[in-house]
Amino acid sequence: MCNPNDFVTFTVAIINGDQVRVAAGTDPNAGVIFTHTVSEPHWEINYIAFKTGWGSDGKWRLPAVE
Repeated sequence: MCNPNDFVTFTVAIINGDQVRVAAGTDPNAGVIFTHTVSEPHWEINYIAFKTGWGSDGKWRLPAVE
């Protein structure tokens, strides 16, 4: 899924304030590879962090979004 020679596009979306969805490509509703829904009703997702795995090198390009 990842390519060491080219940037690969993933879309990360917060859905209804309680679900994080990661999709391969630019459409958050197609090619979904991961979802997580907050199980506590009073918690809300406000931030997402990105990280390269321990012991790995990586480069990130994050476009500005509103």
